[in-house]
Amino acid sequence: MDVDRLLRPNPFAGDRGRMSPAMREALDEPDPGRRLSGVVAAVAAGRLLVPALPHEHPGRTADGGVAEHSEEPDPTGQAVAQAATLSVRIPGGRFATPVFSSADRLLACYPDARPIPVLGRNAAAQALASTGILALDPQDPSGRGAVALGRGAVAAIAAGEEWVPPWDNPKVLDGFAEALAERGAGDADLRLQPTPDGILRLVLAIPGDAGAGEAYAIVEAVVGAAEANPYLRSHLDVVEILPVSANSQSIP
Repeated sequence: MDVDRLLRPNPFAGDRGRMSPAMREALDEPDPGRRLSGVVAAVAAGRLLVPALPHEHPGRTADGGVAEHSEEPDPTGQAVAQAATLSVRIPGGRFATPVFSSADRLLACYPDARPIPVLGRNAAAQALASTGILALDPQDPSGRGAVALGRGAVAAIAAGEEWVPPWDNPKVLDGFAEALAERGAGDADLRLQPTPDGILRLVLAIPGDAGAGEAYAIVEAVVGAAEANPYLRSHLDVVEILPVSANSQSIP
């Protein structure tokens, strides 16, 4: 028996599985950028719930008795590790680790699971060892309706560091601009926008006089930059590229 663990104060004593006020305020924010920044801050400063699925029967002993369950010195830590083996899909086809802001939302997705409270930074650290991405509050195991927290946000939460959103990070914009300039497409204008589900949208305004081949080359340059630039690769996960004509009157 781990006496030290039994005597250790429980940081979640009295937790009824409700959504925290900070998370509620963040999810109610209509602006996608402020919403995602608020969610990241709420995760970093608070707790999440992870699903602990039922254990398999341990089997029986030679005399017909029930075999002992494996020793669990840290049930919460084991629950976090088990949750990290679950995954859901987010837009773009990437896998993410599901976590939840409330017991009601967890049980709606995994009815047979037991909600286990964990610190947000611990859930983030465990996710880095598996999918690298957190999916907050998926509505079902397919991942529908989840808010995605990408690797950059997850790494910042795990390290206790401030997260700089990609759309506010000049290094991200510079990385794309340099790639376009190297390919002779420096006239293309780009901007980064968050979406409500946490996916990054890159709006690429292509010069109106560009032909189809040139437009394709510009998009290809952006894709190549995201794959080849180590900084971009470590700060971006799923990027939705939206090419538009620079002459368009309805550029997002």
